[in-house]
Order: sequence, then structure tokens, then C-alpha cells
Amino acid sequence: METWSEFATYGEAASAEVIAGLLRSENVPARIVSDEPMAGLAGGFCVMVPAALVRRAQWVLSQAQLTDSELSFFATGELGDSPSP
Repeated sequence: METWSEFATYGEAASAEVIAGLLRSENVPARIVSDEPMAGLAGGFCVMVPAALVRRAQWVLSQAQLTDSELSFFATGELGDSPSP
């Protein structure tokens, strides 16, 4: 039986899905575990990867061309201030 480790936690499912999809596209298996008590209620979404591939997952994420604001959005679900025209 393979041991899975917590890789990252996000406040919304969409953010966790983006990161899980990125990892899967680089051949790192990923699954999402939610602590939602009921569907639709706020909870955390944890991206899990096989324990043996945590370092690879970290490398994949570090190589992703994500901006600081995108990473912040994935972590918080909130958009930062955008510059005025």
C-alpha cells in the first residue's frame, strides 16, 4: 500500500484542482482530500501526493511559471489589487 503525504492545502477546490492538474501533467499522481463537513460548506482542500514523490512535486511546482499573485490567489482565493488604468 502506497503512503500519501500532504503536499499543499487551499481554501477552495478550484485552486487545489489547478495544482493537482499541474502535478499530474508532470506524471506526479495527486489526489484531493477535503475536510468539508457537507458539500457546499467551506473547508480546506488538501493536495496529496505519494510520499516518495514529495520532492518531485515541490520541484514541479517551483518550475511552474506562476506569478506571486497567482500563487496568492491559489492560497487565499482572493484577487490582489489590480493597477488602475
